[in-house]
Amino acid sequence: MKTTHERSYAIAILLTAAFLATQPLRADEIKIKLPAPPVPKIVLPAPPPMIWLPDPQVYVAHDSPHHIFFHSGRYYLFHQDAWFIGPAYNGPWSVIKVKQLPPGLRNYRPANWGHYQREAAQRFREGHDNGHPPFHAGRPHERAHWKGDDHNRGRHGEKERMEKKEKHGRGRDKD
Repeated sequence: MKTTHERSYAIAILLTAAFLATQPLRADEIKIKLPAPPVPKIVLPAPPPMIWLPDPQVYVAHDSPHHIFFHSGRYYLFHQDAWFIGPAYNGPWSVIKVKQLPPGLRNYRPANWGHYQREAAQRFREGHDNGHPPFHAGRPHERAHWKGDDHNRGRHGEKERMEKKEKHGRGRDKD
């Protein structure tokens, strides 16, 4: 046997349901909160060289299985139909909205990746940098040198500095 309290709750629920059923439903009032996509873990054997592409006007990770881009000091990753932003080519990543992306990435489609990789490979081989040299994704502030002997000099022209010291008698041990 139901108590008066239980009957009151049942009547209140029925009246609320009946009232809601008579109200028009507006699309702008429907809000569905989807769970955030899982944060990807990027593992590459070495940081990829980043190659500037005039269209989409961002750097693209050359020869990478991951859709990684670089623009204005930040890395962008397209992974499982979601965009992520991070401080380095391997993250850590956090979700970003499409409207917050650089303009050249806002219309990106995964089908574009093969085209971007082919263009990056060609530019990498031919040295077409249009004033944007390729750089090592691990250190965006240190541009990699890909032509001639430059890549053997090491960080910040170390070999050149040592030769200059030797020439001027500095840097040698005094006996």
